[in-house]
Amino acid sequence: MFNAIFVNMEIEYLLTAEEQDAVISQLDSDKKSLRKLQEKLVSSKEQEKEIRDYLQPLFEKAMRSRKRVTERDMKTLTENLVEILKEGDREIEV
Repeated sequence: MFNAIFVNMEIEYLLTAEEQDAVISQLDSDKKSLRKLQEKLVSSKEQEKEIRDYLQPLFEKAMRSRKRVTERDMKTLTENLVEILKEGDREIEV
C-alpha cells in the first residue's frame, strides 16, 4: 500500500526525477521514522491517511526549490497565448 500511495502522490505533485530522488533519499536516511510508521499502520484503520500524512512533508521539502510562477510570468504567458491565437485567426477576449 505504501508504494501505491507513494506513486500516486508522485503523480499528484508532478515530481521531477530529481525531486523523486530527494524524497527517496529522505526515506532512506530516516529508517527509524519509517519503521515507526509501519508499526502504526498495523493497527490503523486509516492507513492511507497515515501514509499521506507521513509523506506530505517529504514531498513538500523536495519541491521547495521549484521556481514560483510570478505575476509577470502569467502576464507574459497570457500575451504569448493571445499572439498565438491571433496568428491562427481566432478571436479571443482577455
